[in-house]
Amino acid sequence: GILIDEHMQTNVPGIYAAGDVARGPTSFGETHQTHALWPTAVEHGRIAGENLAGHRIPYQGSLNMNVTEMFGITVASMGKFIEERGSSSHLAENPGSSRYLKIVLREGVPVGAVALGEAEDAVTLGRLRPWIRNRRRLPEVEGFLKGRYLISRQVA
Repeated sequence: GILIDEHMQTNVPGIYAAGDVARGPTSFGETHQTHALWPTAVEHGRIAGENLAGHRIPYQGSLNMNVTEMFGITVASMGKFIEERGSSSHLAENPGSSRYLKIVLREGVPVGAVALGEAEDAVTLGRLRPWIRNRRRLPEVEGFLKGRYLISRQVA
């Protein structure tokens, strides 16, 4: 990918890159990465356009996401879905089915999630995306899930 700064500008003044070709900032401050994803391309394009028009709008960083189907089961992930020091998890599942959801939180703020099951479970991750992107505290995971899973519990 073409290395870009927080304004989508390359190392050549006045030249910007966005979308699948751009290697830019990430939501969590990791080394610049290429996330060839539709939402990232749209965000890049909006920020590049604003900056080309003379505004100084910084990009808050891309968020890694993936959704696929394997053996008839939808598998989706977003953000940091593996616990790290200082994080906790909330697990939700339906016993006797292939439905499973894990939301990883740091100080009550969701930082990632992984879901297995039906397409609807990937939609739940889509609903979680703004909370992760805007670093908003999720006051009640149970309320967010709205009874979609039979068993839901906090894991230290």
